[in-house]
Amino acid sequence: QIDKYTVGIDGMLRYTDKNGNLLFDVKQSITVLYTGDVLVDNEIVASEHVKTMPKVGVQMQVPAYLDSVSWLGWDKETYPDRCLAGVMGTHSKLCREMFFVYDRPQEAGNRGNVNWLSLTNNNAGLFIDMLDTTFNFSIYPFSDKQLNGAEDIASLKPQRTNTLNLDY
Repeated sequence: QIDKYTVGIDGMLRYTDKNGNLLFDVKQSITVLYTGDVLVDNEIVASEHVKTMPKVGVQMQVPAYLDSVSWLGWDKETYPDRCLAGVMGTHSKLCREMFFVYDRPQEAGNRGNVNWLSLTNNNAGLFIDMLDTTFNFSIYPFSDKQLNGAEDIASLKPQRTNTLNLDY
């Protein structure tokens, strides 16, 4: 407990390869404020053994009843290799409209250069802002395990939660 209104948790993870060589040190600090706001700070330090930085972020399950998404960023599915296809602005969609169905099931619907993200319904909401940087996000009604194990889209059944990816 930081003070009578604030609780903090710090964690440290060290990732190594199969030979024991250090790859990443990850420090995560979570602070819960009396207002209900949750602040998450991630510090990721790559060692000299890492030549290419992988996708880094947080994945979580959010209630499916938060069925509307709004964001300030690129409008359509955008990735670093085709980011100029997006139009910058404030956009809103239903969560179920965010997932693009490819022939082979896979993660899809990434939005890039995002400043903030809001998931809502009529009674509740979740607001995400990285404060000092833009980020990418995607949301879909399947787990990654479901997507990786499915042979076709017909074999996928939506879960009771949505998978939310926040990538730095």
